[in-house]
Amino acid sequence: DLTHRLLAFSRQTPLAPKVVDIHDTLESACALLQRLIGEDVDLCLVIGQNISNCEVDPAELENVIINLSNNARDAMPKGGRLTIEANEVMCDTQNKMVRAGELAEGEYVVVSVSDSGTGIEPDVLHRVTDPFFTTKDVGKGTGLGLSMAYGFAKQSNGHLSIYSELGEGTTVNIFLPAHADEVDEEILRRPEVDLEGSEKILLVEDDPALRVLACNMLEVLGYQVESTEDVEKGIALYHQHGDFDLLLTDMILPGGRNGRDLANDLQAINPRLKVMYMSGYTENALLHHGRLDEGVVLLQKPFRATDLSTMVRQVLDS
Repeated sequence: DLTHRLLAFSRQTPLAPKVVDIHDTLESACALLQRLIGEDVDLCLVIGQNISNCEVDPAELENVIINLSNNARDAMPKGGRLTIEANEVMCDTQNKMVRAGELAEGEYVVVSVSDSGTGIEPDVLHRVTDPFFTTKDVGKGTGLGLSMAYGFAKQSNGHLSIYSELGEGTTVNIFLPAHADEVDEEILRRPEVDLEGSEKILLVEDDPALRVLACNMLEVLGYQVESTEDVEKGIALYHQHGDFDLLLTDMILPGGRNGRDLANDLQAINPRLKVMYMSGYTENALLHHGRLDEGVVLLQKPFRATDLSTMVRQVLDS
């Protein structure tokens, strides 16, 4: 996941753009965020009339919205207001971003994420999209959320701007080129599935930011989740709590052993334990001649909240 975020900043992430309805995309993200951000943060979604579609990677856009919303929540430790907006604007030759060569002249959909939090110091505002730069305490963030959002905007032929005032809050604006085509049929045909559950899940992921995010995504759907970062701690956690229904593990883990090793050890204890892998790689330990080994389920990173929740439900019901 760290590699993916750095690729996003350097604009080398392999995107899979589709024509999407921004209204539907933001509504879907907000349905998750309402529970993810906590009860002390008021979430407000404001979408302008007759907003154009955009051609973007829907998984990456959802990841960006969730990352920016997590940043906003962390900037409001005593609660506050999180506003997600979408408006359409014309950027002509009078626009300073066009004059600076940061945007081409044309119509843009602007997705804005605003908070009523602590704000950002003026002397560091220009650095917040740098990789690994963070204003959070040690261990509380990777410093890659805004840089990833910036890379996504640029790779989508757009731009990202930030406005902040100390003690008042911050707004992050993502400019995405408006698109005239209809929404892709694949997105329109997305099936309705009951994604909630109460089963017990052991989550093993070494990236702390992704681990917390995936844990929150699952807990808001009703799942009981215990999480840790490597194979040995995963085994210890299993012995401590037991009775897990699903192991959800990254394939590549620190300490010399991978997710497949963890699954083998735990299924030796409980053959009925279901297993689902996450990976941004196609490792030989997981793939066999270009196809998944029989019985192996892989969730490819990066993934949307809907991808995670749908696949977890399918594995548990299988």
